[in-house]
Amino acid sequence: MEHIGIDILLVLIGFIISFALQKLFPQLLKIIPFAIVAGFVVILIKIFGFKISEYNTLYTDIFLAFIFGSFPLTISTLDKKFVKNVLPLWRYSLFQYLIQWGGSIILVTYILKNYFNLGDEFGSYLPSGFAGGHGSAAVVGDLLQRGGITDALSYTMFCATAGILFSVFGGIILAKVFKRKYHLKNIQSHTAQNFHFKDFMIICVTVIISFILKPTIYSLMQLNVPGFVIAVLIGFIMRMFFGSRDQVTLGLVSTFTTDLLVIIGMGSINFLLIKENIFPLIVLFSFGLIQGIIVFLFLSKRVFQKDDAFEKALFTWGWSIGGLVIGLNLVQSLEKKMNPNIIEEFAMTYLILSPFEISLLVLGPWLLLNGFAPFMGPILLSAAIILLIWMLKKPLSN
Repeated sequence: MEHIGIDILLVLIGFIISFALQKLFPQLLKIIPFAIVAGFVVILIKIFGFKISEYNTLYTDIFLAFIFGSFPLTISTLDKKFVKNVLPLWRYSLFQYLIQWGGSIILVTYILKNYFNLGDEFGSYLPSGFAGGHGSAAVVGDLLQRGGITDALSYTMFCATAGILFSVFGGIILAKVFKRKYHLKNIQSHTAQNFHFKDFMIICVTVIISFILKPTIYSLMQLNVPGFVIAVLIGFIMRMFFGSRDQVTLGLVSTFTTDLLVIIGMGSINFLLIKENIFPLIVLFSFGLIQGIIVFLFLSKRVFQKDDAFEKALFTWGWSIGGLVIGLNLVQSLEKKMNPNIIEEFAMTYLILSPFEISLLVLGPWLLLNGFAPFMGPILLSAAIILLIWMLKKPLSN
């Protein structure tokens, strides 16, 4: 319990100092998310001999259960016409996801492993941190750690942190290059919203049930299933009884637990370990950034209508490098948006894309740890090429 108390104290110190910095330097938090600043504070505290304890994997599992368990409870009725309208954005975003995963795994499996002492799992660090943000980075890092890669979470969290910085500053530069007026907004700012306590309790019960069932599932299947996977299944069952719940309330819960996940994750990064493999990480970072820029500059013009091509390309840039929240924030920071329904289209795009993403996040680490990397990388990259041909054949949205 003493270790848990110290962990809570470190997180509180990170929150307090980050809040103070926000008041003293308001522009700072418009560039760097609140949780990232708090995470850097926790990293600096390590100088004094304090660090996040070995319970970080338990915290990660709990926070992920809140984040992913909320997802089934927010699904509303899908409109076929609206789904059809977001198909081009879905294809474009999925292409980014596939090429990042496939390309990274191929780089590690067929090139970097010949020069560095790396495992196949190293190919998952970039895409889980870039395209998924800290949430996906925590999923992949946690599953790899369960599979015996003890330092995986440090790498995935480092990639996610670097990805946020790359995506935010890169998005600002792209807006300047394309002469679009851009006003930085705080990623964590919220307008006054009604908080529904009933919906909050439903997600809490969902998470509690998932962790109560976890030992039983392990005894039956002899498989250590992560708590967040069980929480997703319980979430769908809860939705059958309670229906779709308030998205704002569950969104606030998800945002808060994501902030905690970021702080704990950053505080757990072993920078001495990162230093040992900094060159292969730089190679992967370069690949992720170059492919993102090429897709932004050339493919977006062929896939989207001229009026909102920049907004959709900017969103996918932010999403594929720094996570979904960063992509949304970049678009919301534009002074003028050509498409008034663009935020809703993004939400629908992610809703359609998320089953594939979650499947890859859960199955990917297992495949990499069991020797399937030589097949997994080419298959994902081939799927990206097929998707590219489809997009170029039928490029424009209606």
